[in-house]
Formats: sequence, structure tokens, C-alpha cells
Amino acid sequence: MLAADLTPSGSLNGHNNETTTFLLRRLMDNADFRGDFINRFQDLLNTLFLPDHTMARIDQMAAALAPEMAEHTRRWRTPSSLSDWRTYVQYLRTYATNRPPYARNHLRQRFGLQEACSFSLSVAPDNSGTVKLNTLEIGASTNTPWSGRYFKGHPITLGAVSRPGFRFAGWEGLAGLKTNSVRLLLNGDYAITARFEPDPSTLPRFTSIQRFSDARLQLSMTGVPGSTYALETATSLDAWTATQPLLTSRADGKFEFVETTPPTGPPRFYRLRAW
Repeated sequence: MLAADLTPSGSLNGHNNETTTFLLRRLMDNADFRGDFINRFQDLLNTLFLPDHTMARIDQMAAALAPEMAEHTRRWRTPSSLSDWRTYVQYLRTYATNRPPYARNHLRQRFGLQEACSFSLSVAPDNSGTVKLNTLEIGASTNTPWSGRYFKGHPITLGAVSRPGFRFAGWEGLAGLKTNSVRLLLNGDYAITARFEPDPSTLPRFTSIQRFSDARLQLSMTGVPGSTYALETATSLDAWTATQPLLTSRADGKFEFVETTPPTGPPRFYRLRAW
């Protein structure tokens, strides 16, 4: 199919002609576009085109249609019977299962690529950051690493992105590389972990505020993971009083404060201070 989409031969019942294939053929002349096309196709094969994902969508849509299909076939005779409809749905499941290896082989043949190898990726500690793999954003933990298949010798890109309260600490599995952005040529199976560490320069901040029906407030905050903060309140900006007890951020840097009693008196200000 990929070859047909790039060849104006009319082999697809005349649909792949000079006009319909022109744009994609010309884009493929650009080396950067060609590389991005290959990587985007691989990203999709490792996510949306995975059999488990596509079959789940097929089953979801089939379940929605199933209650109506007996009446539909009786009235319209297309498909001819409920049994035929179930056969067609099963054909879609078979197609979803078989498609990825065929599509990967089409890429190899068209672009002269080497065999695919296994690539696994994780982030440590949990919820400390994400990794941008080509067009995907991966946040898998070391206990359940994300895995996919990518072609040997074809460059992929990695970018480590820290979450608030953390900073990038390095790559495990890529010895000697300290930068958070990497262009990688696979020469075999890889297992890589992006490591992050608490960033002591992170200033605490409020992330959201929620008011309950009894007027109590819940304040959500973030700061340096595992650090202690004083939450202070005031009715003016010159006389602050610390609430009790002190607040400690969790491993992901997040923490909350919930008022125990409904507030009384004038409106108040809140601020955070490292303890």
C-alpha cells in the first residue's frame, strides 16, 4: 500500500494517479520529511496501531451496533444476515492483528531500512518528568517501562522534560550523555531510563483552589519534593500567621491544605514559605 501511494501507476483501481500521489511523492524528496514520516509511522505502530488498541475500538463500535443489526439486516438485507455481519467484524479484528508487521515491512522495503529492534523507556522516580520520543510523550515508571520497536540505523530523538520541582539528572543506559536532548541511532535492543532529581531552587506555588459548599477552602500546591513548607495567612499584607501543622510535599512535589472549619471574618491572603 505504501508503494502504491507513492507510485502513480493506477494500480489502486486508478486512485493512485499522478495528481493524487503528487504531494506525498514530492514531500518524500525532502530528507527531513522522509525521516519524520518514518518515525511518525513507527510511533503510531507502537501506540494507536497496536492490535490491543485497534481491537478495543472495533469491539467498542461493534457493541454499540450489535443491538440494531438484526433489524438492520432484516430491513435492508445488507449484510445478508447477522451471522455475516459478525464475520465481517471478525475480519476487522484479524486485520488489526496482522497489520503492524506488514506495515513495518512496507516501510523497510520502501526506504531500505534495517530490521526493527526493541526499545524500552522509563522515568525515575515516578511522576518526576516525561520523555518526548519523536512525537510521543512517555511517562512510564521503571516498574512498568514503555516499550516499542524501532529500526536499527534510523535516528530517533529523545528529550527529557522535568516536572515542577524536579530537574534532569541524566540517562541510565546512555553512558556519558548529560544533555536532556539526544539523537540516537539504535544498533540493537535498548533499555533507557530518564532520571530526574529534586530541584532545590524550585519556588513553592499554588496550583489550584477549591471552595466547598460550607465555604471551606482546599489549596493545592507544589514545591521541592520531600520539603517542608509553612502556609501563612493574613487579612492584610503586613501581618502573617502560620497555619498549623507544617506541610510536607510528597515525592511528586505536590501537597494540599484543607481548612477544618468554615472561615469567619474578612477575606484572607495566603502565602507559602520554605521551612
